[in-house]
Amino acid sequence: MGSSKKRRSGSAGPTAYGEPPRKKAHLSPEHTKTSRVKHAILSLYYPEILTLRQYVLLKLPESSRIRRRKICALGTQSSSSAGAEISDVERCVGQLLDTTLVGLVEEIKSVLDSRWEEWTSFPRRGDESYVTLSDGLVGATFSQSEIVDFVIWLLFSRTKTPGSFPRHLLSDGFRRGAPSRPQGQTGGLAHNVPGVYSLYPNPHVERLKEAPWPQFLKLLGSCGDRIMMDLLLDCSVFLRLSSGQDNYQQISGENQARVERSSRDINRFGHRSTFE
Repeated sequence: MGSSKKRRSGSAGPTAYGEPPRKKAHLSPEHTKTSRVKHAILSLYYPEILTLRQYVLLKLPESSRIRRRKICALGTQSSSSAGAEISDVERCVGQLLDTTLVGLVEEIKSVLDSRWEEWTSFPRRGDESYVTLSDGLVGATFSQSEIVDFVIWLLFSRTKTPGSFPRHLLSDGFRRGAPSRPQGQTGGLAHNVPGVYSLYPNPHVERLKEAPWPQFLKLLGSCGDRIMMDLLLDCSVFLRLSSGQDNYQQISGENQARVERSSRDINRFGHRSTFE
């Protein structure tokens, strides 16, 4: 038998269905670990700040090369087919990835706790239990809503002191016990949190259940549930405001508006971030 030729190092080789070899994925400089976000006020609270795009790229496994490449390019002209315009959904999710900041309390690492086991046993709404993320946007919308409900439930279940409440923005407006009226009838979106009811609407919870967050979850694929749970439970999330300069509104994480800082630290800078 003739000797086979040695494949050149770095070649990805042919892909399924006769597609041409794909080039090795490279992250653009603005999305790498060396390009951290610097913000005068948020840096006082968090040792590390990332854009949502950077956070996702750090959380995705290295083996997810195609998905990582897609997330790097999403919202740019390179993410669409040759000559095609960027869709409104791509533009919206791409903007979310670049204008949302994630404050890390500590270096990202694998947290060995029971949240995944608790998530798999979390009670679903029976009439929609057949819906999965693979069902497209409908499945992603349902999954995103349930993940947010699960995070609220987990926050309350881990707060053991009687009469105390989780110091988390997503727990605002919720109370332990049975509601005096059916859950989800408080003027906002429906919620399914066992043992917890909505006393009044929480705008941050409602925002996280609406577009473009379900589309963002769908983009993450099979890793989406874990990444979304880690984002909401372990980090603080800030959305850029259209008014002012470099102003952000916190929508998830420990409520920084309640954290006391000395006026001397705040007055060192000429502006203040918006914490709501």
